[in-house]
Amino acid sequence: MIPRIRSGTGATGSSQARGIRSNPSGASSATSAFFPKEELKTFSQFGTRLIGHPNNKVPGIEMNTGALGHGLAIGVGMALAAKRDGKDYRVFCLMGDGEQAEGSVWEAAMAGPHYKLDNLVAIIDRNRLQISGSTEEVMGLEPLEEKWAAFGWHVVSIDGNDMEQLVRAFEAAPSIPGKPTLVMANTVKGKGVSFAENVAHWHHHVPNDEQLALALAELSAAIESYEQEGLVR
Repeated sequence: MIPRIRSGTGATGSSQARGIRSNPSGASSATSAFFPKEELKTFSQFGTRLIGHPNNKVPGIEMNTGALGHGLAIGVGMALAAKRDGKDYRVFCLMGDGEQAEGSVWEAAMAGPHYKLDNLVAIIDRNRLQISGSTEEVMGLEPLEEKWAAFGWHVVSIDGNDMEQLVRAFEAAPSIPGKPTLVMANTVKGKGVSFAENVAHWHHHVPNDEQLALALAELSAAIESYEQEGLVR
């Protein structure tokens, strides 16, 4: 998803490399009034434009995804365009850890520091699972942080399930002039849903009615707890 969020004189762009993230991107597009919320009920149904991957037939989405590894290259292009046009916006690109096995990711990783794109922030959802199992069993990635640092990125490692840490990391970028930022967001897949946490099977699976009810109950209880603690409003 590449929304244009106007803020002052600039704008913020984002590219989404993770195709499976079509669920939240569709919901955020509806929330932003790009299309009626009622259309969300057609998600992944035959004939809908809200298919399993983001596509540019949906208002608010400017690029298709599907084959992994293209998002960062597009993000690099957006950030470079901002530099050459004298614009002050920043570009955020969300990637999955499984797609770090794609060669195009590393071509873009070289280009970011080469062009001194300190207006570019890449985020890796480091949950260590992909659709076919553990990332380290499918294609070993470690030492991942050291690899990105060696390519010239400023690497920040955080708890990606902690919203405050995410916000602080995003607000701090760019931390080093002339360097793009890589946020290594260490996350738990299925966080907050007891039967789905750290289970690769839930990378792409549809819950039955009983599982859905349990998941909603557990997430609602967590939200209520956060509200009581003053962590959310």
